[in-house]
Amino acid sequence: MARSVQLIAGALLPFMLTPMSASGAEGAGTAPVSCDIRVTEGSDGIRLEPVVVAASPLQGDYEFEVFKSSGAGTAAISQGGAFSAAAGEVTVLGTSAVDATGSIVARLTVRWLGGVVSCEKKYP
Repeated sequence: MARSVQLIAGALLPFMLTPMSASGAEGAGTAPVSCDIRVTEGSDGIRLEPVVVAASPLQGDYEFEVFKSSGAGTAAISQGGAFSAAAGEVTVLGTSAVDATGSIVARLTVRWLGGVVSCEKKYP
């Protein structure tokens, strides 16, 4: 009995080490992918850039949403579409700019065959 438990644990180890948010339920055989949202402050406001980095060449699609709220009201910006990323390089997927008043929440979701990863950034 103890041997079969050890074999099962050993067989599951590669899946347990793969983050579910980065690979989805399919897990095995997908390229590791990470995402980020760069925030740059400037004199004219805040610039937001969704970026992805893949360990191997990757094609997929993305959705980038920016939600802004301030005393003047609320705004929502949505971008998305297909992309291709080269191995090991930072790929900028788009750009959004908003004024620096109020608060901002930005979300990026990246999908490819067999996986999905998402990230969020809040400002300030």
